[in-house]
Amino acid sequence: MTALYRRLVATKTRSVVPVSPVRPTNTPVRIAFIGGRGVIGKYSGIEGYYEEVGRRLAAAGHDVTVYCRNHFTPPLETHNGMRLVRLPSPRSKHFETFFHTLVSSLHTLTEPYDIVHYHPLGPALFSFIPRLAGKKTAVTVQGLDWRRKKWGTIASSVLRFGEYAAVRFANETTVVSRTLRSHYREHYGARTRYVANGAILRDKQSAARINEMGLESGKYVLFLGRFSPEKNCHLSIEAFEQIDTPVRLVLAGGGRSSDPYSQKLRSTCPRSHRIAGLCFRRYLRRTPDECHAVRTSFRPARTLARPA
Repeated sequence: MTALYRRLVATKTRSVVPVSPVRPTNTPVRIAFIGGRGVIGKYSGIEGYYEEVGRRLAAAGHDVTVYCRNHFTPPLETHNGMRLVRLPSPRSKHFETFFHTLVSSLHTLTEPYDIVHYHPLGPALFSFIPRLAGKKTAVTVQGLDWRRKKWGTIASSVLRFGEYAAVRFANETTVVSRTLRSHYREHYGARTRYVANGAILRDKQSAARINEMGLESGKYVLFLGRFSPEKNCHLSIEAFEQIDTPVRLVLAGGGRSSDPYSQKLRSTCPRSHRIAGLCFRRYLRRTPDECHAVRTSFRPARTLARPA
């Protein structure tokens, strides 16, 4: 990412207001992240990206700012070398990300950032705003969010426009899979950069916690992620009902207990299987995903030499 940022900084730009001259390529890059909920907590892979990539960029001497939602991130000025800007956002399924991204984008106009990096499709709609002040923008696409079944017709249409905005409004677009790169090439004739998700090498630990839950090491299959329709968790349950195996199925992850899909999973999951509220990263089954996304939980499982 550092090479990508430096290349962006070095390119010429147009602006509707006076901007500073291009800075030397060996100076620290001033980067802002917009789109996620913040830091010191993990709701999705975006927050994990902030924590892992952001702190490494800061440790390398770059100036990193993370725009956070005030209800998600504690009132701190810095975290792991990153500056935090907490801004308000309404607690709404449909307007929270829209409102916070708009306010954050407007805030960047008076800040001395070199690059404003947006995640993922929805926030890409506002990636043109920092460019009005001569800043470069980048968008990372982690999946075709408009395909998620939780969105209605209007929300899906807005997100689909975000798919277009990701390659038309920003200076640079990165994707986390080759499938997404092919999608943009075939549908928009656009060139994107494939930047795979990374993972931290972790040491194996004892299986004490899973034993407490009645599970045995090497004899269960784990789905790890949010319980949402496009993750197709129900297909795993249906598949396990059709096979004779001592291996147990564990569905672990997020999703409000009052969410209709989560309730459906709990009501249809046979007693011999288990839906756990605890996420343990040992075995991972990646169920079919309809958004062409590569989950950030996929690679940590591979670093432990586990089938994924």
